[in-house]
Amino acid sequence: MKKRLIISAILISLLISGISYAAEKRFLSKKQVIDLALRQNQKLDKLRQDIKIAQAKLGGAKSAFYPNIGLNSSYTRFKEKQRLTMSKNKNSFAVGLNLQQPIFLGGQLWSTYQQMQNNLKVAKLKLQEEKKKIKYQVLEQYYNILKVKKMIEVTKQQLKRIKQYLEVAKVNLEVGIATKTDVLQAKVNYNQAQQRLLQVKNRLQLAKLALQNSLGISSQVKLKFNKELNWQPVDIVDNPYQYALKNRIQFDILKLQAKNLKLNLQRVRNKDKYPNLNLMINYQARDKEFTVKDGSLQLTLNLQYNLFDGGKDEAKIKEMTKSIDKFRISQQQIEDQIRLQVKQTILNLKEARQRIKLNKLNLQKAKENLEHTKLKFKEGMITSLEMLGAETTLKQVKTDYYQAIYDYNLAQAKLNMVLGKEEINND
Repeated sequence: MKKRLIISAILISLLISGISYAAEKRFLSKKQVIDLALRQNQKLDKLRQDIKIAQAKLGGAKSAFYPNIGLNSSYTRFKEKQRLTMSKNKNSFAVGLNLQQPIFLGGQLWSTYQQMQNNLKVAKLKLQEEKKKIKYQVLEQYYNILKVKKMIEVTKQQLKRIKQYLEVAKVNLEVGIATKTDVLQAKVNYNQAQQRLLQVKNRLQLAKLALQNSLGISSQVKLKFNKELNWQPVDIVDNPYQYALKNRIQFDILKLQAKNLKLNLQRVRNKDKYPNLNLMINYQARDKEFTVKDGSLQLTLNLQYNLFDGGKDEAKIKEMTKSIDKFRISQQQIEDQIRLQVKQTILNLKEARQRIKLNKLNLQKAKENLEHTKLKFKEGMITSLEMLGAETTLKQVKTDYYQAIYDYNLAQAKLNMVLGKEEINND
């Protein structure tokens, strides 16, 4: 019975450890990487709070259209009888109800309400804009991991071939068609290849840690990526800058900010142009008992008009006019920057595409050169150092090829961002 219990406990512990080990591995696609980044980002959480704040302020601006109603009540106990009124009662109750309703404020309330609406729209647009930036950042890290994985694969292949060259050098030394120097050089080449493999593996770990930090995933979790580093040619939209003007969120934010500046200016101008008109209603009742009967009702229309303020509003108008002019200059600068971004990104995309094609051709030539050099090395016609030269050339061409694919994918992601275009997931 005890043996059964021990065996059961061992099996359960193995099962639990297997489950926990499996839980430590996480397979992620490009879409999952983006979704995680958007779900667990503190910047986005702050911007969502900004939206809630803007919604609260909009509610406050809306409430200004409604009347303010107040109720007041008091009780007074006199120590002696009131001699002036000859009242025999020492108690005095008072009840009051007052209402204040803005009738016309020269558009002040309405312009404030519009500004709060615009501020809410800006807060929502900033959230969308930050999402696009985060998408690009994690895609850069994601593609970097795929690139480094490819470099590990390339380095392993090179290490395997260099080990073969070392064996060939040893055989050639025995038959007398190679020198001891060739063997020693081959050993050095093999050791250096091992070091490069360790370095590129370390780069992969660092790249994964950077992505885990962006995604908010524990460093104990082992990330796995089934997708290989590849590329798909994309067509560039017609009139890309016009497309960016229409779809780029930053332009919408600028338009709303410009509207708010104009609303501010209009509010100050209307302050001197139109009067303020408010309606006030006041009802008061006072008696020896608590009652609301037989009170007095008072209605007041209050009109205020600014005749002279020493030029304060005029100076404010000039200041705000200059601020609008300054904003227009900044707006034009931002538009020029975005135009430049679009041009640069399209050029980078085209350049990377051309480099992919050229390196693909170079890759074929480098492979042919390596095969030809191998035959010479086996026959003892060249040294280990010359053999390494052909091997290094192939590795460099492969590195350039995968770097070009990485650059193309990154340029494509950036082009989507600068155009305001949604990222298309092919996973």
